[in-house]
Amino acid sequence: MKIGEHIKEIRISKGYTQTELSERSGIAVRTIQRIENSEVTPSIYSLNAIGAALDVKLNEVPMDANGGKFEFKIVNSNFSNLFVDIKTLIKRNWKTLLVIVTVTFGLLSFKDLKSLFFNLTDNSIVFSAQIPSSFEPKKITIQDNVERYLFDYTQTDELGFNKMHAPINWTEPIIEAAFDIRGIVLSGTLGLEFKEGIELIEINRGFKIPKGKRVRIFNGGKDELILIEILQPAYDLKRVKQFNSFD
Repeated sequence: MKIGEHIKEIRISKGYTQTELSERSGIAVRTIQRIENSEVTPSIYSLNAIGAALDVKLNEVPMDANGGKFEFKIVNSNFSNLFVDIKTLIKRNWKTLLVIVTVTFGLLSFKDLKSLFFNLTDNSIVFSAQIPSSFEPKKITIQDNVERYLFDYTQTDELGFNKMHAPINWTEPIIEAAFDIRGIVLSGTLGLEFKEGIELIEINRGFKIPKGKRVRIFNGGKDELILIEILQPAYDLKRVKQFNSFD
């Protein structure tokens, strides 16, 4: 029995459709069809993924028909299956896709935003300037221990986008937000105090404050603090709680 026929037999015995097997394994529906029809010999990665989805060890099944070599054949695409694969991709990754689309739209539309480039090797973020003119942010003044202000670029409840300016000695009270806060320091030093201790974030460095994490945010340097922050979902006063301690 060929490996594709063996996979098909196991899938049917488990009661899975090809679409369900695709969702469980992460392998495209069209690829599963080609494997089961012996149009292509599956790679080790595909065998492991499909085997895990079916709860069997397919990589121990002897290869046949081509002596264990992987043969890839070019076939005409089946557009209906392509749409199924795209639908599966969106269903499994809709949150990530939403963030990508929203941030991309923001970077193309906002007046005071610049291009963000993330260096994944050292977790730093480089910031370069170019200011388009299609969107006018809302300036908000906030009174904490001292006055600070921010430019609010938010256009959706799903994602908030702010640029904040805070003077020397500024601090917020201890808060716990029901949204993630990510950002980059453009100027000065950002201070983040958690129960475990204090972190100082210098210029051109990124930061993240997970939702539900108590934190005191403050200007940790001797110059004005300027930063960009992305909130997911967007800021809402009802989503922020204040505390007197970290306990």
